[in-house]
Amino acid sequence: GAGYRVWDEFWDLQDSICCIRFWGLSLIKSGEWTSCDPQGMVFEIIFWDALFGNPVCTYQVSPKAKGTFEFYNGSKMFYWEAVLDPLCKISDGWVSIQSIGSENNCWFYWAGSDEGNLYCYQEGATNPDCDIDCAFQLIGIGCGFHEGKIQCESVGMNFGKAKPGTTVTGQIYIYNKGPFY
Repeated sequence: GAGYRVWDEFWDLQDSICCIRFWGLSLIKSGEWTSCDPQGMVFEIIFWDALFGNPVCTYQVSPKAKGTFEFYNGSKMFYWEAVLDPLCKISDGWVSIQSIGSENNCWFYWAGSDEGNLYCYQEGATNPDCDIDCAFQLIGIGCGFHEGKIQCESVGMNFGKAKPGTTVTGQIYIYNKGPFY
């Protein structure tokens, strides 16, 4: 409803795009901006051939949000992954992501990234040229949420004899046994 659309550039893709991952905040204005439950948010994702050019692929999706365990100004950061059907065949261009609906009247704020060419464009803003990139990842194959698999191994610790509230000291090795995106 605010009329803000953010665009970010991509280039040199070898494969068609089958899904997009993106990070950001889900906020609502009630006096101050506060976190908002992002479930049920609907996004319009458009791939463009050039900034303010022609739309190549347009999608309206409602992907499931996942928490990232990161916070920005006290607000929880979320991660979304949207499968794009049909695939989008474009190697260079721009992508825009805009929330267009929400059960809870949430607004999407796209997270920034320091990777890329350090430029994005915020349509509708007083100063639309931004010296930062947006946090997104374009995927050619292998879409779907991936859960990390953590394995913990204690060294010389016996948790079997520990009662609730007991402090056990020692060393624990933590291994990442799977991908986490």
